[in-house]
Amino acid sequence: MALLDEVAKTTIKLMVREPFYGHFLVHILKREDLAKEATIGIGCPGGSIQLTVGEAYWREMLSSEALRYGAIKHQVLHLVFKHVLQAHNYGNARLFDIAADLAVNQYLSHDQCFKGAVTLTSFPGLSLEPHMDVGYYYRALAAILTSSAPSPDLLVLEAMLGQSSPDDHRPQSLEAPP
Repeated sequence: MALLDEVAKTTIKLMVREPFYGHFLVHILKREDLAKEATIGIGCPGGSIQLTVGEAYWREMLSSEALRYGAIKHQVLHLVFKHVLQAHNYGNARLFDIAADLAVNQYLSHDQCFKGAVTLTSFPGLSLEPHMDVGYYYRALAAILTSSAPSPDLLVLEAMLGQSSPDDHRPQSLEAPP
């Protein structure tokens, strides 16, 4: 089955199972990214909201229906929480990505999160409150980086900062897509 057909199939499941999130998917353009390193991401290139999916990522990293469902829902949650519009307000883009993922991943079930996904339990020493906005998580993570006391949470955060994101958080250009 073609990639965009598979994405559409997963999108329909989300629309049926969780209409609130599905509502946001109705007018989102879906585009395949042919770059080998492409993951999945949502942005506003050309002024319209677009979900971009890399085929290798979809087939290899999102190998189960639950992971695919979770990846689409994850992207919609970034849209619902307006993360795609807020990223430029934060000084450390990668720290923002981690904070944004903390905010959205708590709305996914365990089987919808890929292995190693950032969750509130990733930082046990912080005792993070659930269901807070991205600013709350960003400030909590930034405090770890500025603290003079070493902690296990700092080691986890430094490792995450050194890794690329499993989904595409790069700012999207406002130019028309190719």
